[in-house]
Amino acid sequence: MECFDSQGFYHTGDMGYFDNQTGDLALAGRIKELIITSGGENVAPIPIELAIKDLCPIISNCVVVGDGERYLSALITLRVNVSRQTGRMTNDLAADVLLFLLTKLDSKSRTVEEARKDKNVFKFIQECVDKANLKAVSRVQEVKRWVIIDGDFSIESGEMTPTGKVKRNVVYKQYETQIAQMY
Repeated sequence: MECFDSQGFYHTGDMGYFDNQTGDLALAGRIKELIITSGGENVAPIPIELAIKDLCPIISNCVVVGDGERYLSALITLRVNVSRQTGRMTNDLAADVLLFLLTKLDSKSRTVEEARKDKNVFKFIQECVDKANLKAVSRVQEVKRWVIIDGDFSIESGEMTPTGKVKRNVVYKQYETQIAQMY
């Protein structure tokens, strides 16, 4: 009974959110995941990641980094298609992302690489990050830099668990070059 609160909720230690597209409850990670900055501040990355994802409909995943650093940065993946032949993620943007880019941002980007170079896409994502930063309770919790990485995270590539949580240690190692470039 110690695991249940006064309202009958079972506390697992997981964090979740309702997906805006599907309405499904999705697991986002563990409550105990913390980033400790060079100034000794403890920052919970998941609420920041969820805020950015909620504000930016073209983002699939966002991983906030900054352990031992002066400020926070983020690795961002855009929503992409899955190959019908291989079942693997491609670098081609998902149909709803293409429609959003064309109608809302006047962008003709079709791939992650094209979107990464597109000034309109950059500006839109930066506006979303800026809005998420306005919700931060302190400057330490603001994302200062970000980068769009190729593809998306998946179970097959080892970056996600079967329950849909990002394996931070795998992502940190796999994208250490991109992370280093933000600092």
